[in-house]
Amino acid sequence: MIVGLVCARAGSQGLPGKNLLKLGGRMLIELAMDKARATCDRVLISTDIPLSSIDIGDDTYINRPVGLCGPRVPKWDVWKHAAGEIDNVTAIVDIDVTRPLTTVEDITGTIKAARNGAPADLWDCRVAAMWRGQARPACDVFARDTFDCFNCVAEPEASRQDAGEAWGYGGVYFVGIDALRLYDEMWPAYGNEIPRAHCFDIDDALDWEIVQDQYKRQAQDRFTGDALAAIRSHRNARDSEPGWVREVYGPDPDREPPLPNPGGCESGREFGNTGGWR
Repeated sequence: MIVGLVCARAGSQGLPGKNLLKLGGRMLIELAMDKARATCDRVLISTDIPLSSIDIGDDTYINRPVGLCGPRVPKWDVWKHAAGEIDNVTAIVDIDVTRPLTTVEDITGTIKAARNGAPADLWDCRVAAMWRGQARPACDVFARDTFDCFNCVAEPEASRQDAGEAWGYGGVYFVGIDALRLYDEMWPAYGNEIPRAHCFDIDDALDWEIVQDQYKRQAQDRFTGDALAAIRSHRNARDSEPGWVREVYGPDPDREPPLPNPGGCESGREFGNTGGWR
């Protein structure tokens, strides 16, 4: 059984209560659960948000212990706790609540990569949805090793204008139950490339404004110059803030060639070493 896991703690600092914000009439938690229902055998939510605040059943709710609710607690530890609360689990698919632009196709593509492509047993598999684009200062940057797995590497030392192409985490992660028992962290992991514009992460109020706009456009299957201008305006505002430390996603209309966008990257496209994935 593949379990779709939605992890949502109550103590957001950049945008308090963000997991309960509504997008298209649905809370972010509910949107993530909708996608989990469409792609997995069972849906669970791991949270310290009171059950009364979320319209779900008791059989779906995992009350996360206080010790796993801090801002620096690794998700890996949360996944291990959740896996211990249920029986007959083959794998967990984590769907990030704060990246609501990821699609069902992004999730199914990642599961497909684990089922058909990763050179390991399904129960011992780690596959992450990854985007490809320009590296940014002060953000997590990933590179593939000789085994074609992704590892987190040091932050880019170059300026934003000079930084080269890099990979970033896209907010969907498939982990086999044996991998949870054998390993202590998310990386290294194999990858499934998804469009970068689907990976926008909500950290603060500015991010929330952009996501609301992009969600409407995504629903209309449009990604126009106006949307690119909105992302550029958002990025410029963020870059001008003292102590800017966050990654900003989305195509950069000022650079050539343009970064990948929904029309330039096929969701669920698999990649591998020279021999390719089977």
